[in-house]
Amino acid sequence: MMRLHILLIAAIFCAGISNATESGGQNTIRGADLNNNGIRDDIEAYISKQSYSTAQLAAITRHARWIQSAVIFTSSNREDARIIAVEDGKAIDCIYEKFQSPDSPASPAAVIIEIESLTVNTPARKKSYQKFNELISGMAFQLQQGNTCE
Repeated sequence: MMRLHILLIAAIFCAGISNATESGGQNTIRGADLNNNGIRDDIEAYISKQSYSTAQLAAITRHARWIQSAVIFTSSNREDARIIAVEDGKAIDCIYEKFQSPDSPASPAAVIIEIESLTVNTPARKKSYQKFNELISGMAFQLQQGNTCE
């Protein structure tokens, strides 16, 4: 089941995400991702400099990947957008789980907001992210069950 889910997500990426480049090959929306892990290099560098536990870093990295997916999503297919939103919801749940301790270095909400603001940091990215959110506007989502930090 997990393998099918991963294949479905890969198909959505191929169908619904654009490179969105300007003249000269400079990426405007996607940004640099030299290792092709789905997270912009500047965001990845920021995350790696944080003094969080390995589990917290994994949760943040997962959220960063899904936010980036939403920013570069160009399909008009609402169900494809729903899959990204559900996966990011799981990543957010995981952040809340990993940052719930009173001695945590940051609050879960602060971490989520920080990653989103760093990722959606230009007018073009804001516009693209807004289009994604318009696609999922009005959808109902269930609360996640079980371990969302898979």
